[in-house]
Amino acid sequence: RTIALIWASKGRFYRFPQVMGCYRFVREKDAENITSKLYIGSDDNIQNDFEYTLRLEEYAKIIHSKASFEYHKHELYCSAKIQSIFKGKNKELPYVILNSCKNRLICLLSFPAHIISKACIKLTGKKT
Repeated sequence: RTIALIWASKGRFYRFPQVMGCYRFVREKDAENITSKLYIGSDDNIQNDFEYTLRLEEYAKIIHSKASFEYHKHELYCSAKIQSIFKGKNKELPYVILNSCKNRLICLLSFPAHIISKACIKLTGKKT
């Protein structure tokens, strides 16, 4: 996300039709790479990702970029809600994320789609 935002600040940025290598999924809980340690091995992974997203939004404003992180915040809301329900962790975070969204109704309405997507990833190992 950071690199894409920096490129966007330099001029027009087009969508690549292929899957981008920087957006990879880490599925190994015992992996030694930094991404696994930050996201899988951390209890604060959603909180950290949300704070990083807020910083990217601030940077986008500084460089006058029209970058939007709304979809990602919807995904984070879904993850935080699931974590608060099933693991009893950080029950305030979903509401903080929801309140940061420009359109809370769309965030709430997209919740079922994100649940289905997460279930598909868990079952098949592939992003829908």
